[in-house]
Amino acid sequence: MHVLRILALTAGLGLAGQAASAQSAKPPVGKYNIVADVNGEPRTATLTMSVDSAGKSWGHVVLADGQTHDMGATVAGSDLVLTETSAEGDMVLKLQFHGDSLSGDWAKGDAGGTLKGARAP
Repeated sequence: MHVLRILALTAGLGLAGQAASAQSAKPPVGKYNIVADVNGEPRTATLTMSVDSAGKSWGHVVLADGQTHDMGATVAGSDLVLTETSAEGDMVLKLQFHGDSLSGDWAKGDAGGTLKGARAP
């Protein structure tokens, strides 16, 4: 009986360690070329991910028309959520990283759509 209880506790500790590793995953630092669907039209942008000296992740988005957005980032495993608050409404990008590519959704106010991209060469 004690052996089974020890095995169960050991297995639980292993799973907890895996969950902690996923939560403390390294952020996807670097530059990405992205294409967002905006009202059925493709719009290009660049996303530059960085980490400041305090360890906080940031995303800097530059749209093809020159607009820029500095967004706070939350990383959990391969999931990334970028947020920016403005008078026009909150912008949120919910992304999943797949190696050097990414995909997900964006939303700002009542607008939104999908996006995809890849690490810039």
